[in-house]
Amino acid sequence: MATKPLPSAAEIAEKKKRGWKAVEPTGPVREFGAPSESSASDTVESASAKVDAVLPDTRDLLRKYLGDAAADVADSSPADTVPPDVELVDLKSGDLQRTVGVNRKSQKIEWSQG
Repeated sequence: MATKPLPSAAEIAEKKKRGWKAVEPTGPVREFGAPSESSASDTVESASAKVDAVLPDTRDLLRKYLGDAAADVADSSPADTVPPDVELVDLKSGDLQRTVGVNRKSQKIEWSQG
């Protein structure tokens, strides 16, 4: 007896979120936490002309307001923030767009953004 393959993350998202359809991701696809191509090509002068203020690094803010222990926790890799079982799916319903994190093993939506 052959087992049925697990449904894709897009199929699970469409089943759980009725009225929403899975779409291709918009914008350039890059690894989570990787710098964008435009920021690497900009010079310091052109980058400073585009912004009003520069936000300090997250680790510096954590160290300032929550102490060194909080900053040490923030030093973990950004790729660790999405569990390995969770896949990101972009959904669209009319003009609304949303990104959801789908766990294929439990076939549940772990989180939703938008």
